[in-house]
Amino acid sequence: MSGPPPLHQAIAVLDAGGQVRVARSRGYAIGLLVLGLLVGAGLLAWLVFAVADGLRRDRMGVVLAHPVTWASTIAVVACALLPVVIAVRLHRREALVVTHGGLATASGGVIRSHVPWTGIERVGFERVTGPYYHFAPRSVTYVLTPAAIEARDRAMVAAGRRPPRYGLLGPGGYVLEAGYVGGRRRLYELLAAAHHRYGGVRPS
Repeated sequence: MSGPPPLHQAIAVLDAGGQVRVARSRGYAIGLLVLGLLVGAGLLAWLVFAVADGLRRDRMGVVLAHPVTWASTIAVVACALLPVVIAVRLHRREALVVTHGGLATASGGVIRSHVPWTGIERVGFERVTGPYYHFAPRSVTYVLTPAAIEARDRAMVAAGRRPPRYGLLGPGGYVLEAGYVGGRRRLYELLAAAHHRYGGVRPS
């Protein structure tokens, strides 16, 4: 399944030992691509105007030295690379894989990470804000149990990686990206129900 079916059907699939695969939305990716190209085109037009105006007024040095010029140039390059990034991610067939055993991420048909429901303390649908931004849409989140955090940290240290110590939800918190088929609300309902059913903890 590329997206979550109705909740009762999804739970029936999980109860039977199957899996529910929630793929990346091509529509969301295309919308993001169009938005990025529009922003890039606008910034490019501004750069062309700024350079032309600088040449006309013989102030090219001021234009080139201005931080906004460099920031806009970097943004234009990033927007130009956006189609490549999106194409690569779609080619990898990134998806969330939900089973009665836990939640996994898959890329290229290979499971990249897995966390059991018993290792998740809570599943949430909340606005994640920080010190520099206070308005954000609701996101699907989950927080690991203390035991799961310790196990993750040991595995990361053994692999020569530094465990995360900070985060908007704490060191054991994760925010799932937007852009999965079905939307964030349906994804939350699926994960919260599965967590409650197989992890023994009520969803938040």
